Amino acid sequence: MRLNVDLYSDLAKEFIPSLDDDVECVNKFVFSGRESFIGLRRSISKIKSVLFGYLVDFDDSDSPQYSFAIKVKFDDDTMIDIDLENPFMEYITRWILSSTKRIKIDIKDPLPDSVMDLLLKNPNFTQLQLYMYDPPAAKQLISSKKFDYIQAGALIFGNFEDVHIDTKELRLRGVSLGKILKAEHIKVNSLITSYSEERFTDSLLAMDINSNFESLEKLELEIINRNTYFDVQKILKFLEFLNTKFINLKILSIDFNEFRELFYDRDQEAFNMLPNSFKEIIGFEDELSTYDGRTKVKINHNVTFSVLSTPKEMVETFYEDLKNELRGFGYFVYIQDNMKIYNFKRFRKIVENMEMNSLVRLSHYG
Repeated sequence: MRLNVDLYSDLAKEFIPSLDDDVECVNKFVFSGRESFIGLRRSISKIKSVLFGYLVDFDDSDSPQYSFAIKVKFDDDTMIDIDLENPFMEYITRWILSSTKRIKIDIKDPLPDSVMDLLLKNPNFTQLQLYMYDPPAAKQLISSKKFDYIQAGALIFGNFEDVHIDTKELRLRGVSLGKILKAEHIKVNSLITSYSEERFTDSLLAMDINSNFESLEKLELEIINRNTYFDVQKILKFLEFLNTKFINLKILSIDFNEFRELFYDRDQEAFNMLPNSFKEIIGFEDELSTYDGRTKVKINHNVTFSVLSTPKEMVETFYEDLKNELRGFGYFVYIQDNMKIYNFKRFRKIVENMEMNSLVRLSHYG
């Protein structure tokens, strides 16, 4: 009796996770006839992503044994592991790597030449996420074609001089905007980057921009500052710079995150900041209302205070006083991991092409 193709497709995905039990039996099933072969193909077509990583086996000893593997995720979020050193899985693995759209790499060792060859020849491979990786291999993949999506960290790029990137969306971690804009061979439609201590210096605002960045339509910046605070005049100059240099930029999003300390000084019998001073660090709407650029701007200004060495009662009193000062803000409290977090939040549309979310957060243990 033969099963229909849909049942073979479901069974193929059920069989693959049981490879460690009887690999040869699984192989015989999936290649036993036309229906099972088509079923396997349909099952592979439902793969959402492939992650290169390691399988760890202690093998009845205290010393872990590592093997090179791919972690396959299907569109229903089920996952299976396939040992790339397993000879019975060679043809299935080749098929997977020749057709999967999204590839993730989380290993420091170079990919085998056979694997690289399959990825480079895969016409469907258009999304690449890099976590831990071998820089030469990663650069070879990135430079091989135009992608829909690339995600990577700072270490792969070095000084960007020998990196060629052509992608619809590029997401970077730990790379400043200034460093990216110095690159000569990056072409993107959407750029997302997160980094720390952005000061919007004059040197940034005076940069000449490579013509490749004329394709940029969307820019998202996530900035984490511990020693630099929101400077509204520098922000306005930065917006002018973007509107002048990036002629096709339609959308800009800035997540500006500040981290400060709040504590009660027993000698002075007062906090190091008074509630009425908070307006000076969060209320910039009037100054920003002078913006008249064509790019639509969304600013998220988040200020987090770590409340140190302060009794709970004093924090509660400060919170009540802050409610009176920050009128127009919504406020709420929640507890997370033994930390009580007091929040003040406000949204405002500043002008036609600018909106702003403001958030003040007090985090207190105890």
